[in-house]
Order: sequence, then structure tokens, then C-alpha cells
Amino acid sequence: MPEGLRPQVLALVEKHRALWSGHLSYIMPTEHRIELKPGSKPVRLNPYLMDLRTRELIKAQVDRMLKLEVIEPSQSEWASPVVLIPEPDGSPRFCIDYRQLNERTVPDSYPLPCMDDCLDSLGDAHLFSTSDCNAGHWKIPTAEKDKPKTALTCRCGTYQCTRLTFGLCNARATFLRAIDMILSGVKWQNVLVYFDDLIIFSTDGARMYQTLKDHYYWPSLAADVFGWVAACPTSANIRLMCTQSTAPMRLFPATEPFAALAIDLLGPSPRTPDRYAYSLVIRDRFNKVTRAVSLKDISALDVLSAFLDT
Repeated sequence: MPEGLRPQVLALVEKHRALWSGHLSYIMPTEHRIELKPGSKPVRLNPYLMDLRTRELIKAQVDRMLKLEVIEPSQSEWASPVVLIPEPDGSPRFCIDYRQLNERTVPDSYPLPCMDDCLDSLGDAHLFSTSDCNAGHWKIPTAEKDKPKTALTCRCGTYQCTRLTFGLCNARATFLRAIDMILSGVKWQNVLVYFDDLIIFSTDGARMYQTLKDHYYWPSLAADVFGWVAACPTSANIRLMCTQSTAPMRLFPATEPFAALAIDLLGPSPRTPDRYAYSLVIRDRFNKVTRAVSLKDISALDVLSAFLDT
């Protein structure tokens, strides 16, 4: 790293230290789905025999995953046993023996990265910034109907995965698809993805810093959105009224970054038992990812809060 840029890069990392807090959020470009081969029936296996020390290590990992909401208790008719596999450094790695489930799963044909293509794309770049997506697979949700198929069993009980877990035969394809969708505007131009590693490359330090700053962070998201709403009389002072329950998406003039989004508010509909009557629909016009959020009220503050949470 050029010495002249070191203070700026360190300041950028420090400003976004919350990204390394260990908190698990969701990335929603895709869900992990498990399509079974025709005629497949559930397989329920018993936990493997283990010594006391191994059971203690597994219980500690299960408790951690429960705390992070990566797994949840399950009454599934599926069950795959837990195993501990030693890492090269001797430390144990928590794994789930999904071999029986994988044999019954339709393979995902999503292409895996080719190392030759990655090397050719680097060109004359000689500065590189690497990022390892630590527990990145845990940020991708498992489709609700497929959660029971991921059930794992051990002496602690039976649980199912609420988020993507490696060991499933299509886990890597799902993860790569999500990363490719997120980085679809910049991949191969200044960033390469090889499984869970990201390499951001550039020909000079200033351009590298600007790339990191402009493309991979939105440091003032909340302030920008609140400022935009405060400057809009309609959003700040007028209560939104909806007369149609199924209105088409409408585009309004907006500056970046809002120009990349299409937003619609649907309702009112008959209120649910939890008092929800409206739906806020947000669609990314670039990668076509769509999110819908239920709302109880449609004041500017409620809509803004739902937008930020989404």
C-alpha cells in the first residue's frame, strides 16, 4: 500500500468497523432451495457415537448457532448426523453429514469460477485488496419449505437450518449466485470472486481507494435517506393515501442512489390478525431483486423505517 494512502485506508476501515462486529444480517438476492429427485423419500439417521469431549464441543457450537439464529429446533422427518472434522491446524470443524440428502438432490448447474479467467482479468493491475466472506453463507436464508430437509441431529436434539450451510451439494452454487448478483455491476471490472474470497484490483493506489470508497460502502445511508425525506414536503408533511390494492410500479424522478430503485405502496387491504394492512414493495431495477414489507400504518416515518430496515 502506498504510504500516502495508508491513513485514508485505515480511516475507511475504522469508519466501517461495524462490518466486523460479528452480527449476522441477511443478504436477499436469492434463497437456498433444495429440489429433490422424483421419488425421493425422507431419510432420518441417528446421531453418531462420540466421546464426551466431542459431545461438549458439538454442544458449544449448537448453542452458538442457536444464539445467532442460524438453526432452530425442528420436528422434521429428515435428520442428518453431526460430525467434527479436524482442520489442518488440528482444530475441530463442525460439519453435517448430508451425503444421503445430497444423493437425493437435483444438482444446481450454476457455473463455478475458472482460475484462468480470473488471472486473465487482472491485466496490468498490481494493487490488490482481498476480503474473505467470513460466515458469508450464514447471511443467505434457506427457503421456508426446504428448512426441514436440512435437519441435523446430535445428542443435544434435532435442529434445522434457517440459513445456508456448507455441506449441502448446491450450497456453493447458491453462494456464488448471490455474490454475483450483488457485484453484477463491477465484477470482472475491478473485483473478482473466487468462492468466498473477493479480490479488488487496480493499477494505482488512488484508484483502488476510490473504488473501495465508492462501490463497496454507503457510509451515510441513514443520514442520506432522512435528509432526502426531510427535504421532500410530501414525505415529511403529508400522510400517504392509497386507493388501489394492486397498483403498478411507478418511477419518480430521483437522484442517486434512489434512481436505481422502484418503490410502490400497496393497500389498504383487510387487516391481518397482527394489524398489517399495507405492503411496501421495493425493486432494484438493476438486478431485479424485489422485497415486500408489511406495514400497519403508512405515515412517512413508518414507510421510511421500513425502507431502512429493508
